[in-house]
Amino acid sequence: MDPRHGPLFKYLRREHLAAFTSAGTVRIGTLHEYHAIDRLGEHIGDSEEGMVFCLVRREDLLRIGADVSACGPLAEWVRNMVRKSPEARLFEHFFANYMARDQYAYCVTGTYNEEAMRQFGYDACLRIDNPLGFFGCISEDIRERAIPGALFRCQYRDRLFRYDEADAIHPESVKTPRYAYQNEVRALWGSRVPWSPDFHPIDNPAPVLAPMLVSDPRLIPFCTPM
Repeated sequence: MDPRHGPLFKYLRREHLAAFTSAGTVRIGTLHEYHAIDRLGEHIGDSEEGMVFCLVRREDLLRIGADVSACGPLAEWVRNMVRKSPEARLFEHFFANYMARDQYAYCVTGTYNEEAMRQFGYDACLRIDNPLGFFGCISEDIRERAIPGALFRCQYRDRLFRYDEADAIHPESVKTPRYAYQNEVRALWGSRVPWSPDFHPIDNPAPVLAPMLVSDPRLIPFCTPM
């Protein structure tokens, strides 16, 4: 089912549900904050959030170097990596980890699951009956800080890809199968903070984003408290 047509479900604490029903207050998080598994716990936290492991073969390197039309974040990242380390061309293949840059995130589920809600430590749920209206309003509210993004379902699969298939996959959408019971749907917005095309999470980290609160009463009619 297309998540844009709903309904979608947001698990939260009862006091946060009250803040929503009174003022339309929601918290917009970030993708990389889910790395804090010690703080968030094993059901919400994920130390590999936004990461994929890419098998790059010699023929991939030759093709990427010769074909400037090869596009996408992974192709550009591999090109930058080879420019920095030309000796990579000598290997038959190698594994590279690619981390998506941080983004603003609002994560929900496509299926209400009370057991999962309790595992998250939450005791209330907000049903989003009109996702297009709901996320459209949020996009307007945060437009000075965020670029309009996408709403999509997570893919539950292994994080290891061959290079020739990986550019068709958004690392932000990948979760390992142990999270499949959550049936997660994500809304993501890119940051307007400039970032370097040479971004690498280890030697050239991107700016760290901070969560933000949005209060907009226009959001209230799009939802039903549960």
